Amino acid sequence: MVYSQCTKSPETSQPVRLVKITQLFQGKPMLRKAAFASFAFSLLFFSLLFSTREARADAIAITSGQYSTSSPWLDIPVYKSFGYTLNGNNFHTGGGQGDGPSYPAGTNCGHPCLAGSSFSLNTQGGLATFGLPTILQVNGQSHFGYAFGTLSFTTDSMMIPLGAGPELTLTASFVMSGDYSFQEIDPNGTGPTGYTFSSDVTGAGIASVYLVFSRTTQSYEVISASYKFTAVPEPATMILLGTGLAGIAARGRKRRRARKQDESLN
Repeated sequence: MVYSQCTKSPETSQPVRLVKITQLFQGKPMLRKAAFASFAFSLLFFSLLFSTREARADAIAITSGQYSTSSPWLDIPVYKSFGYTLNGNNFHTGGGQGDGPSYPAGTNCGHPCLAGSSFSLNTQGGLATFGLPTILQVNGQSHFGYAFGTLSFTTDSMMIPLGAGPELTLTASFVMSGDYSFQEIDPNGTGPTGYTFSSDVTGAGIASVYLVFSRTTQSYEVISASYKFTAVPEPATMILLGTGLAGIAARGRKRRRARKQDESLN
């Protein structure tokens, strides 16, 4: 139980009895729940700040999975749903919330955003699922707790085609950078275990952007953005691929020259 205590009253210099904090919220159950939820989240936050961390010196490359943010309303989007799955080398985590914090898609399309307009997205996507624990799998070990961090997505430019209908989906390449932190808690409800994990993360892939023409704003609105991660080839792999393509091209030229010589002799 949480109490508030004052040893002496400034007017009477008499001891003041203990007062339960919950009495301050009698008849206000929603305020009481919000106060205790905020108190519990604050404890986890400061625990994460001052715990001993397992930190990664190199950033984790996210090679598969996705991050999405969306609005349940079409006319004027309010981004209240998000979800993610992040996979890397010896790393996996996921989470989401159907009615959580707002993470806007971050479009820079001017108003009104009409057919023929070009734009890109700069989404700042959060990872914290308030009150909803998630799972972290790293180096073959599973951990139960809370995730924190922000992922920054930037897409290439997209254009709404002339003559586009009231709904459409556009795609573009994106790059992502950000940070990930995790605070493990005891599944039995005894609080933080002391284990934390943190690392920078990077990734790239293809973004799918769903737009709807709003009758309210008379403009195309971004209703959802989904970022699907793909593996980025290593530099050595790209060199080998380039060498292989060059070899194939050289072989084709040699065959064409030999064919022309045969034709000229005949």
